[in-house]
Amino acid sequence: MELIKKLDSIADKISILEIECYLKIDSLADDCLKTENFNSKSLSNSLDNICSYFNNSLFSLILEYIQIGKNQENALNFYLEKMQTFKKYSHKIFDAVCERKSAS
Repeated sequence: MELIKKLDSIADKISILEIECYLKIDSLADDCLKTENFNSKSLSNSLDNICSYFNNSLFSLILEYIQIGKNQENALNFYLEKMQTFKKYSHKIFDAVCERKSAS
């Protein structure tokens, strides 16, 4: 029962982290679309910072998962999948914001 509680806690933390970081990206994109002084380099740096935060936080949670005796290979594959999905989303947002700003 204790193991299930720990696993649920890690799953909850991962879900919260994802929501938090996707919201940060969406908010950043909205801010960039509203600003007159758009700077693609600044957007890129901000997105990189959010991605780094996401990756580091997710990796810490994956280590917690591994430490309670769960399959290391599955955990690392899960981490890589989440990381790649998040990075792709970040790139799509960057491209969309830059495209909209250049069109206006």
